This record gives sequence, C-alpha cells and structure tokens, in this order.
Amino acid sequence: MDLQSKLLSAEKAILFMQQDHATTLKGLHQEIEHLQRKCSELTFKMAMQVTSVNADDSFTRKQVEALDEQLLAEKRYSLELQEDIKKRDTKIRFCDQKAIAKESQYVQVSRAMLTKSLLSDIKIP
Repeated sequence: MDLQSKLLSAEKAILFMQQDHATTLKGLHQEIEHLQRKCSELTFKMAMQVTSVNADDSFTRKQVEALDEQLLAEKRYSLELQEDIKKRDTKIRFCDQKAIAKESQYVQVSRAMLTKSLLSDIKIP
C-alpha cells in the first residue's frame, strides 16, 4: 500500500470517526433532553401531589417517595450520560490528534521519497 492510499485511508477513517462521534453526541444530547423533560414532569407531578397530601395519607406519601426515588435515578442517569459524552469527546480528540500526526508523518515520508526520486532522476555529469 503506497503512502497516498495510506493517507487517503487515514483521512477516510478520520471522517468516519467524526461522523460517528457527531451521531453519538446527537443521540446522547437527545436522551439528556428527554430525561430533563421527564425530570421536569416528575418534579411538577410531585409538587402537585405534595400540595394535596394530608398528614394521614400514607399512600400518597409512598407515591411521593417513589417519585423522589425515580427522579433521583433519572438525574443519576443523566449525569452518567454527560460523563459518557466527556469520555467520548476525549477519545475523539485523542484519535484526531493521532490521525493528524500519522498524516503529517506520511506527508513527510512522501516528500522525502519524492525528493529522493527526483534527485536520482537528475543526472549531474
């Protein structure tokens, strides 16, 4: 495989990673937005139920506690997704830097080989 095809392959790999990263981030952001809406709905629902709870209504208290637990779980999940996004961003930046370094290396080697080839073609008497 010559340097040009390796360079082209590296560029295609970078493009694929960037597109995959964008798709993943979009999906994670949509999931976070969905969870935030759900969190808001649960908070509102809980607030509405809390206002109607009287001191003797243990069933409603159980519902409120269950909603509190569900809300806490949703918040934890949202934080986990945000951490996943940060980790993926870090990995993508690393891969991008690595690909750029490889591309630079290929360009340097290609130039050196081209220069050597051109110099060998020039015959000095």
